[in-house]
Amino acid sequence: MNTLQRTVNLYRTQFELLWRWRPGRVALLKRALISLLAALIAFYITAWLLSGFLQIQSLAGGLTAVVLIAALNLLVRPVLIGLVASRSV
Repeated sequence: MNTLQRTVNLYRTQFELLWRWRPGRVALLKRALISLLAALIAFYITAWLLSGFLQIQSLAGGLTAVVLIAALNLLVRPVLIGLVASRSV
């Protein structure tokens, strides 16, 4: 099975688990909103600490950056894990 197929199967399993999660979809949405809020706060703190390198002009800009970083993490991390997992340290 190639890396792409394994990655697709991993995502399929994750989505099935999320969809059938016992506490329900409302709890899943609540958790997603809390995670988004925590990521947004962390991004604003990072921007404040690195004020010379990173500036956020509006709340929408910060929210867009957080969503794009999360999407990148969602796509890249499993691919890297799939490539590295078959090799020994």
